[in-house]
Amino acid sequence: MPDQHNRIEYTFIKRLVGEPYYRLLDYAVDVCPTISFSAVPHCGGDELRLTTTTLELFGKLKPFHEKTYVHTEEGYRPRTIFKHRYSRECAEILKPVAECIDDWYLLGLPEDLTIYRKDGSRWLEMCSREDFTTMFLTHEEHDRLVDAIPELSPALAPDSDDPDVIRRNHIATLHDLTESEDVQECLRGLINLRTYVSEETNAALVRLCDNRDVDIAHQAARYLAERKHPQAQELQARVWARAKESH
Repeated sequence: MPDQHNRIEYTFIKRLVGEPYYRLLDYAVDVCPTISFSAVPHCGGDELRLTTTTLELFGKLKPFHEKTYVHTEEGYRPRTIFKHRYSRECAEILKPVAECIDDWYLLGLPEDLTIYRKDGSRWLEMCSREDFTTMFLTHEEHDRLVDAIPELSPALAPDSDDPDVIRRNHIATLHDLTESEDVQECLRGLINLRTYVSEETNAALVRLCDNRDVDIAHQAARYLAERKHPQAQELQARVWARAKESH
């Protein structure tokens, strides 16, 4: 939805992998001077336990470190924020860490990479624990970005309460999901499908029950069972039989 600057929230509905993702990091250098990561104490304690991967990355980013502080918000656990100056050199350090945005959600990498404009507003924000990334753009900013990185056009979907927009975005995600060869992408997409009930969703889940990867097929069959789909029992039995054969 638009904010006071007429910026719209765009969510990534398709993976941005490799060169297009690296170009996004490069593009950000020209419009955003600051990035941050966050961390919360594990298991309800007070001590931060950063992974070896995170500590190694923060070591490389030390020349760009600006400040570390604790952010508190009602209803949420306190988060430690690590802010860094963003530059071309900083972008080159980030590139080998992840091949795509989704890689930042994996265990071991710093959480919640956020990129800020000069006025301190968010340009891009990852929510690592929820597995989604949002960009905050005006129409003009969006058009310039897509002109520079055409692969972003099908990857970004505007946040909207319009049922037709939601359905179009959903169908695009379904198509990418059923065509994808990437197991992790399918599994992450299935989590989103779980909360969206439609004929298209059920049809996609039925197709995914025949996916060559048994984990994907099993997850799809389980979601169909939760929806009490008439074919769920038959499909689950078929998937279980495949799983036994593979062992």
